[in-house]
This record gives sequence, structure tokens and C-alpha cells, in this order.
Amino acid sequence: MTLATDPIACNAAAVAAYHESHDPSCLRQDVVFVDMASGLRWEGREAVAGMLAWLYHVAFEARVEDARLTVGLDGVALEATFTGRHLAEFAGVPGTGRDVRVPLAIFYDLAEGQISGARIHFGVATFLAQVGGGGSSQPA
Repeated sequence: MTLATDPIACNAAAVAAYHESHDPSCLRQDVVFVDMASGLRWEGREAVAGMLAWLYHVAFEARVEDARLTVGLDGVALEATFTGRHLAEFAGVPGTGRDVRVPLAIFYDLAEGQISGARIHFGVATFLAQVGGGGSSQPA
């Protein structure tokens, strides 16, 4: 079976490529990302791309490290660490300039080789503990 005919390999390749570059062409036009903690939704390729640009380059100067993928026929689970410097308001906390390491899990849905949806689980309690914004002093 080749990559083109193996749906699990295609899903793994699509998400791995997306996480390397956050290239919006990896997203379906009607993609929906949901932050599971806050309920915030971003609908459409441009909205998702804008949210990610803001998150990784405005609110933080950040990257994803230690990424692990679990791949299935209909989707991919990513477990990773969001790492970077907190630069601007996030979760009600003004930019602190502090470095953060926050657990991140994202569950991607795929259709026809593109990401059609994602449910994001970001360790907000861990972030708050690291920047002095309240919450537990122990990582979530």
C-alpha cells in the first residue's frame, strides 16, 4: 500500500506537515477549531490561520516541542508541549515576558487529506501558575 492509498499514513503526513509550518493550505476551507476550555471557535481557513498567527507570534513567541502523534482512519491526536515567551494578553493576563511550557493536546479530524476540524486542550492552569496569574502552583 502506498502513502496515497493508506489513509493512516496520509493522515499522519497531513498533520505532521501542518504542524511543521501551520500552512493554511493543509486546512479545509470550512475547517473549525474549538478551544475546549473556553468554548471559543474559529471557523474557516482564514480565521484559524489568523488565530494561530496571533497565538504563536503576538501573544507568545512560541513553538511546539516533544510532539507525539497517534493516528487513526478519521483523525490524529497530538500531544505536545507549547513552549515560548508570553508577550501579550492571554487568558486575562497581560504579557509578562516569562517563558512558559504548557501541555497541549489537539484532536484533529481529517477529510480528503486536509484538516477539517480540531479540538484544542491547552493547559491554562499550568500557564497561569507559570506567569503568576492565579490557579494551581502545580502543572495540570
